[in-house]
Amino acid sequence: MLGFPAEKISTIPIGVNLEDWAQQRNTEKKSGLKLLTVARLVEKKGIYYSIMAFSKAQAVNHGLEYHIIGGGELYNNLVELIDELGLTDRVFLHGPRDQKEIMQFYAVSDIFVLPSITASDGNTEGQGLVLQEAQIMGLPVISTFHNGIPESILVNQTGILVPERDIEALAEKIEHLVNNQLLRDEMGKNGIDFVTQRFDNRKLVGKLCETYRKVLDE
Repeated sequence: MLGFPAEKISTIPIGVNLEDWAQQRNTEKKSGLKLLTVARLVEKKGIYYSIMAFSKAQAVNHGLEYHIIGGGELYNNLVELIDELGLTDRVFLHGPRDQKEIMQFYAVSDIFVLPSITASDGNTEGQGLVLQEAQIMGLPVISTFHNGIPESILVNQTGILVPERDIEALAEKIEHLVNNQLLRDEMGKNGIDFVTQRFDNRKLVGKLCETYRKVLDE
C-alpha cells in the first residue's frame, strides 16, 4: 500500500466503550419483532434496499416493524418510498437521535440491518461502527459484502452478509432470522463475545500506544 512494506502495516479498528453499552442491554423478552438501522440517510447506506427487502419479508411475516434512526439528504425520498409501499404503519423514520435514545432503540430491537453499497460517486462505507454497537447489545446483524464490513462481524456466527443491492437475498435473510429465535439468540451471544474480545476501546488504546512505542524505538 503506497509503497510501505506489508510487514510494517497494522490495522487498529474503532472500538466501543463496553461498560456504556452493557448496562443498557435488555435481556427481557420483547413483544413483537423489530428491525433496526442506525445510519445517515445517504446513498452508500443502502436504506432503499433494506426498505424494499422489508416490504417483501413483512408480507409473509405480519407484525414486523422496521425502525430507522438518522437524518440525511434522502429523508424525503424514503418517506415517499414508504408511502408508495403502504408501509407507513410498519416502517418508521425517527430522524437523528442522541446516543442515549439510540441505545434505547438497540435495547428493544431484535435484528440490526446495515445494507451498505458503493454509491454512484464511488463513496464507500468504512468499518461500520454501528455493527459493533449492535453486536455488543446482543443483536444479530444483516449487512453486505462491502469494504471493511466483513471484518466487523463473524460471518454466519454473529451476523449474515449478502451481496450489495440484492433485495431478494436481503429479504430472505431477514425472514430466516425472523423465523429462527434460537439462531438470533445464538448470534446475539456470539456478537457480545466477539466485540468484547476484539473491539474493547481500552484494549485498542493500549495497542495503539504500543504501536507508537515501536515506531519511536525504531
